[in-house]
Amino acid sequence: MTEKQSNEMEQLTGTVVFLLTNEGSKSESRLPFLYINKNEIVKIYFHGDNPFENPTLQQYDGKTVEIRGKMKSNRSFVIEQITIATKIAEDKPQASLPR
Repeated sequence: MTEKQSNEMEQLTGTVVFLLTNEGSKSESRLPFLYINKNEIVKIYFHGDNPFENPTLQQYDGKTVEIRGKMKSNRSFVIEQITIATKIAEDKPQASLPR
């Protein structure tokens, strides 16, 4: 069952942020993460990108996106598809003025 679950495509929505990791070490680098909310942040990687440069994800830095892909066992998310998230206009209740 676990293997089947790991092969299914998932969709996540959040903001792409590049964070400094391994600060002060030889492996210090800025890596991409998806900030979902204050309690959940996921390391992300775009399938086929150079993991040291992340050219595809650089253009989405600071933008809210929808991503489709697979969560790996090391809790990193491999992206197959990424799009800018579109906000759906909220229906505002019609208020009537008191007479």
